[in-house]
Amino acid sequence: MLWLISLSVLSCFLVLFLLGGRAIGATLTLRTAMLWMSLLAVIFVALHFSQIQKTQTSKRFNEFMAMVDAGEVADVTITGNEIKGHTVAHEAFRSFAPPVGYDRLVDCLLARKVMITYEPDQALAWASLLLPWTPFLLLVALGIPLTWQARTAPVVRERWRLERQGYTALLKGLTELRNHLAELVGPEEEPARVDRVDSLVGQLATERGVAELWLSIDIIVLLTTVDHEVRALGRGKVPQPYACRHAIETIDEALELLAEAFRRDFRLERRGV
Repeated sequence: MLWLISLSVLSCFLVLFLLGGRAIGATLTLRTAMLWMSLLAVIFVALHFSQIQKTQTSKRFNEFMAMVDAGEVADVTITGNEIKGHTVAHEAFRSFAPPVGYDRLVDCLLARKVMITYEPDQALAWASLLLPWTPFLLLVALGIPLTWQARTAPVVRERWRLERQGYTALLKGLTELRNHLAELVGPEEEPARVDRVDSLVGQLATERGVAELWLSIDIIVLLTTVDHEVRALGRGKVPQPYACRHAIETIDEALELLAEAFRRDFRLERRGV
C-alpha cells in the first residue's frame, strides 16, 4: 500500500514538472524518457493489481461458511464486513459478510479453530475506491502531458532547429572575425593562450608605439576569447544561452577594436606613413 501511494505522489510531481516549463533540446529528450519510464511504472502497477485479483478468489458468503464448516479455512482477516483469508492449502480468498443479522460468524470460526484478525475500517472506503482506479488515474495524469507534448513537439523541434541555425551562423561569423583579428596582429604574434600576452609586451613595445601596443594587446586577448567561443560552438552541441550572449558581446567588442584599428590605419595613410 505504501509503495503505491509513493508511486502516485511521484507521478503527480512528474506531471507538475512536465507542465511547468518549456522543453528544448536535451530537456525534451529527458522528459520523453521520463514519460516512458512513468508509463512502464503504470503498466507494472496494472499488472500488480491483475495478479492480486488472480490470486484472490472471490467467494459467496454461503460458500465461505461451507468452507468453514468443512475445516478448509486456516485464517481470516475481518475489516468491516469484508473477509479475507487463506485456506489450509494456502489459497487466498475474499468474501463479504452480511452487515447485520448474522451473529454466528465468529462462533463458527472459533469452533473450527480459525485464526481471526480484526482491522479498523476507517480507510477501507477510500482504499477500496481509489486502489482499483489507480492505474486509470495514472494513465490519465500521464496522458495530459503526452497530449501536450505531441501537440507542441513540432513547434519545439522547429524552434530548436532555428536556434541551431543561428548558432551555426554565429560560429561562421566568429571564425571570420577571428581571421580578421589575426591579420591585425600577425600570425607570429598570435598567442595560443592569454598567459602568452605578457611575453609579447616587451617585443611589441620596441617595434610599435604605445597606442598601437595596447591596441594589439587588446586584440590578442580578444583572439583568445574568440577562440574559446569558436571551440565551444564547434562541439556540435547547442551551448547554453549565456554562451550565445557572451559570443555576441565578443563580436561587439571585436568590431569596436576593428573600427579603431581601421581608423588608425586610415590616419596613418592620410599622413603618408
